[in-house]
Amino acid sequence: MPTFCDDQSVLFQLTHRILCDSLPPRQLEVVYLFDETAESASSVIDQAFSLYKLNGVRRIALNNEGHPAGSISYDKRCEELITGGVVPQDLVAFKPAPEFRDPKTGCYSTNSEADGFVRFIKEQGYTLIGGIRQPLFQIRGFVSLVSALFRHGLQEMVRAYNIPGRRLSWIGKALHSQGNVEEERWQLLERERDNIFKYCEWGHLVTAPEVLQYLKWRDGL
Repeated sequence: MPTFCDDQSVLFQLTHRILCDSLPPRQLEVVYLFDETAESASSVIDQAFSLYKLNGVRRIALNNEGHPAGSISYDKRCEELITGGVVPQDLVAFKPAPEFRDPKTGCYSTNSEADGFVRFIKEQGYTLIGGIRQPLFQIRGFVSLVSALFRHGLQEMVRAYNIPGRRLSWIGKALHSQGNVEEERWQLLERERDNIFKYCEWGHLVTAPEVLQYLKWRDGL
């Protein structure tokens, strides 16, 4: 049974590499906006606007079904992005992977989103991508994205970058676990840590050393 990380030095390095990630010198081909619930959706949408307007990304990807309870719909997110200035032709959609569906709610998980996105970029031939998540969930979001690259044999073909959404208040309320848990954001930190370790034990996520090695390859270190 894999353990996400039992080396504090590796965990410290990886955490900072993800939180302090920088963008490549070239324009990203596509970024994915991870599903967020209504109270957090503006975080990723605002960051997508900023990146798009600065020509940091060519296309913006959204998943178009199976959203967690409390999240805004695909149509609503498209409407907000287009109203904000994104050209409709620059919005692309895909279906999340069914393998990681929540058996109780039928909703798709972060792993479903990441895996569906990687299948999409593999079909399209994209090799320079990013994922945008609200700051609280950015570590698990990026690890899920890298894990999907490993599953599809793309870990030495595709360069993926972590892009945190606009900062949100730690004392603001947030929904978690497919919309089944509502707490202040600071109260969700331990749950996030536990989920990363749990999903790695289930085989859904690669380990911290593997993600760190991937980042070294990506950056030519």
